Amino acid sequence: LFLVSSVSFAIFGTQFKSNNVIKSGSILFSYEEESRGIYITNAYPIPDEEGKRLSKDREYFDFEVSYSVLDKKTTDTAFYQISLVPDSKNTLDSNYVRVYLLEDGEEVSLCGNNKVCSYSKLKDSKIRNGAKMLLKRISDTYIHSYTLRLWVSYDYTVSQASETFRCYVAVDGY
Repeated sequence: LFLVSSVSFAIFGTQFKSNNVIKSGSILFSYEEESRGIYITNAYPIPDEEGKRLSKDREYFDFEVSYSVLDKKTTDTAFYQISLVPDSKNTLDSNYVRVYLLEDGEEVSLCGNNKVCSYSKLKDSKIRNGAKMLLKRISDTYIHSYTLRLWVSYDYTVSQASETFRCYVAVDGY
């Protein structure tokens, strides 16, 4: 049994609550977000330790992925992937965009053993035109809470130009 499901949302804009459910074969897959989240515009560089603690409005993006396995036989080949898909109008070099992801309050290794990674160092997504942050096998019924933070690398030299980095969070089940 081969299953394909896909959900993608922008992570910038205003507050709203969206609950999206896909029922495909024997797996119920849900992606829920509290807001359209974060983007970087004219931000100043900060050290990674400070970026990991960003907590003001639009400095982080919370979302949930939940799934219910209705038929245990399907979990052998069922996965979901969380990707970042960049906006085509970005002006900030992705080498200077730092990415940090928490799963259920725990740090996720994004680039090998590194917990914080430049966007450009993330592995390419084979599903999306973007970068893969996490690939997870679906087993049993579970809800995972995620927190995503993006910031400008401390190595970046600020210019006079207005610079922006926007991306979409894509959660694909297959």
